[in-house]
Amino acid sequence: GYVLDAAWPDRLTAAEVDGWGKYTAREQFQKQIERDALLESIGWRLFHFTWRDVTRRENYVVQVLRRALRLP
Repeated sequence: GYVLDAAWPDRLTAAEVDGWGKYTAREQFQKQIERDALLESIGWRLFHFTWRDVTRRENYVVQVLRRALRLP
């Protein structure tokens, strides 16, 4: 049971939004790295975006995810 910011399970694809304040302890960072590695080892593709990407570069985020999901 992992919590992802956005996921398309039928396409084994997920997106995460990362910001400076996301981690308050090294352990949180370590757990995310482990989660990503485990998900990738079973075929998931994870895309990380910054908060700035999501709030100021929406076209970039949409372009990446459309390509990843093979959408028009």
